[in-house]
Amino acid sequence: MGKAVFILLLLFSAFAGAGCATVLLESKRDPEIRKMDRAISALRAASETSASALIDGAIQGMVDALGDDFSEYLKRGTSVAAAHTGIGLELGSHPEGVLIKAVLKDSPGELSGLRAGDLIVGVDDVPVVGEPEEEAVELLRGPPGTRVEVSVSRPGRKETLTFVVRRERMPERSVFSNWVSEGIGRLTVRRFNDSTSAELTEAFGALTAHPLDGLIVDLRGNKGGMIAPAVELADRLLGAGDGIVWLETREGGRQLIAATERKPDVSGVPLAVLVDEETASSAEIVAAALQQSAQAAVVGRRTYGKGTVQTIVDLSDGSYLKLTYAKWFTPNGEWLQGKGISPDLIVETEDRDVATAMEYIRGKK
Repeated sequence: MGKAVFILLLLFSAFAGAGCATVLLESKRDPEIRKMDRAISALRAASETSASALIDGAIQGMVDALGDDFSEYLKRGTSVAAAHTGIGLELGSHPEGVLIKAVLKDSPGELSGLRAGDLIVGVDDVPVVGEPEEEAVELLRGPPGTRVEVSVSRPGRKETLTFVVRRERMPERSVFSNWVSEGIGRLTVRRFNDSTSAELTEAFGALTAHPLDGLIVDLRGNKGGMIAPAVELADRLLGAGDGIVWLETREGGRQLIAATERKPDVSGVPLAVLVDEETASSAEIVAAALQQSAQAAVVGRRTYGKGTVQTIVDLSDGSYLKLTYAKWFTPNGEWLQGKGISPDLIVETEDRDVATAMEYIRGKK
């Protein structure tokens, strides 16, 4: 575990552990807590509403009173883990169908014979040529154990190929890697979750196994997630002591999280970071760190602008509180809330993002 990530975990535990314990100890003497207890007792006596429903309503009301759009109460049965039912494909747009950009290892899609580079032209006899990739995603998903028929056009083959694939419940993969041209790799991070760290190790291993002249870090559509794997990604690309992010908590003041002394996974090559309007939160932390501490070119469109950090508090009965506990600032001390990151190279349309990043990298070689 890197030092930068370890510091983050200490900050998390200080908030979600000791802080919550202090509140619980003090609550027994708090007249406001006793007031709420009496109110719930009175409401239960006056109606047939269950105690659990009253508690849920009270917690939701307290969260609403915070006035924070990013804090929320996740009731029992709400999953905080990213997972879906599907066949394990990463898809992209293409004029002649829906492009399979990557096939997850050991997924139903891979086991059935689908390959990266195939163009999906139909799903269960529904044509998808000319349709957005989201249309194909919805058609491919369904109850686990059911089967879906996928028709593809494969380079080098004249006939349409059809595969019958069994859908399965699987975690959302967050990291993908591929080569966009000779010597230029792309690291795509869709979200930051529990599996991101291991997937980063796998992806960097694949990219550094061959000569690398430049790297594109694709954070488009990444709405954030956990902050620790985001800091780890920046740490893997920065030199020792380079600033990653400033965190400011209510009790602890402001602290700089900087890159550790580990050898970067990729060093001495030009970096470009792809962003768009949906790039937010911990993904913006990475983009800002690489822009300001590694002089990477940010390419695309202005990011969302979310400058706060949330943590999950387990309420022990299957429900959770998602609470804002800190603000974050870029290495240069900027708070991006409501402003976002302004790209160095503005691209109006998504289909020019990768080409623009490649042109930048080639110009730096």
